[in-house]
Amino acid sequence: MAYVITYAHSSWLGENDATLSDIGGYDDIKKQLLSFIQHPMNHRQVYQKYYFIPNYGLLLYGPPGCGKTLLIKAIAQECNVHFICVKSCELFCLSVMEATAKIKEIFEKAKTATPCLIFWDDLDVLCGTGIRKAVIRTQLLREMDDLSQRYYPDKLIFFISATNKPEYIDPDFMKSGRINQLIYMPLPDFEGRKAIFQTVLRKFPVAPDVDLEFLAKRTEGLNGADITLLCMQAVKAAVKQSKMKEITESKEGDSLPEITRAHFSAVRFRLCVRSDDVFRKYEMFMQSLGKTIFPMNNLQSPDPVNQPVEDHFDDDLYAD
Repeated sequence: MAYVITYAHSSWLGENDATLSDIGGYDDIKKQLLSFIQHPMNHRQVYQKYYFIPNYGLLLYGPPGCGKTLLIKAIAQECNVHFICVKSCELFCLSVMEATAKIKEIFEKAKTATPCLIFWDDLDVLCGTGIRKAVIRTQLLREMDDLSQRYYPDKLIFFISATNKPEYIDPDFMKSGRINQLIYMPLPDFEGRKAIFQTVLRKFPVAPDVDLEFLAKRTEGLNGADITLLCMQAVKAAVKQSKMKEITESKEGDSLPEITRAHFSAVRFRLCVRSDDVFRKYEMFMQSLGKTIFPMNNLQSPDPVNQPVEDHFDDDLYAD
């Protein structure tokens, strides 16, 4: 059974009850995250035979409100691994000495509770200028290097971090052996929004006049948190109408009120307007990473039979 530990206050919160069924859409991202953890677990003997260290890190980035934290919790539950959640902002509530000691304690705890998934939320908070951030960031990098450089038999430790601001991530985190895989979690598309509506409303009685496809089309640009808030406001409107009806008719009922299309039409809430600049920064980040990828086709050795030798010397090295 997977458990949840949260830091900076080292306390057991109980069982991790998040499941993948609680998250609508993002099927491709779910498959990638499951493969990231399940493949080393299912082929542990092969990794041990070749002394291959699978304890590399992963960065999950994208707009806020898409459910990155809940998704990682569900992945840990699905893979049946221990789950340690670290919030970067909470480390700054401690002194520098206490924060560095806490980071060391986190990784030592993970080594004693394997297989374990360390989820580092808001990794960008540790980046930037300042001696305080530099000392805490250095300690985290040192612990990550210890996982990637040493071989721990029968100990699988996975490091996944999340951020809404990937452009602020220190380049030292992207070096080989630290964070080697990046996954972009965008805003949900049409099918994703429809799946989120289905997931949120599955516990409530919904009237036949509620068209989820219509709602998914009208909510383009909203994230999972916005759609959840929209559904909860509709439920609130249905409950309020039901209670008013009970008062006027002087009778009580325990049944859940049915949510109709009128309840969604009555919802009024403030949305966070996201400009194109917000999404352009993610595109620029992906483009910057694409330029740093080493082209593997350069490793292909030339065929001396089928490829003339002079084709390798098209450029005049002594030209002005």
